[in-house]
Amino acid sequence: MARILKVMVRKGVNAAITIFGIICLNYALLRLMPGDPALSLTPRDPKYQGLAEYNRELFGFDKPPWEQFFIYLQRTVTLTGESPTDSAFPSSTC
Repeated sequence: MARILKVMVRKGVNAAITIFGIICLNYALLRLMPGDPALSLTPRDPKYQGLAEYNRELFGFDKPPWEQFFIYLQRTVTLTGESPTDSAFPSSTC
């Protein structure tokens, strides 16, 4: 019985390390893409001029990369965080 538990713990640790590695790789790939991420989320229409700055603050693009990573990691692990649609379309209560 102890051997089964040992194997299960080892596989669980290996899975957690793999998932963490995938999250880190995903963060790095998103940050290595060319261009400003806040501008890529903003429509090119002039009436949305202030939206790029709003996106920078909302997603933490105005912070240093290490802080952006911890924000990304926290929002990924806890499955929380704001999205542009959260503020644009408030939830209605019945």
